Amino acid sequence: MLFASYRSADSHDSTTEQLTSAGYTVDGLCLKPEGDSPGKAEVKLGCRKKYEAEGYTLIANVGNRSTDFEGGHYEKGFKLPDYNGELS
Repeated sequence: MLFASYRSADSHDSTTEQLTSAGYTVDGLCLKPEGDSPGKAEVKLGCRKKYEAEGYTLIANVGNRSTDFEGGHYEKGFKLPDYNGELS
């Protein structure tokens, strides 16, 4: 699975560990770049574009915030509940 997150780049190893511990296979993990970066929606859109440039077709995009879906570059979106921000 490919992941896009607004977590900082220095959390790569811990994020990968958390995802694999939860049972996910991590084929790609795109995180917020170091230093100043655009907002959440722009970072995640940039990740999706990066994956497309690598030859992937993103058939599903799953997220709990509206910013997870801004800008397209995926075939189908699946909005999960946010539980009043508790998942963020």
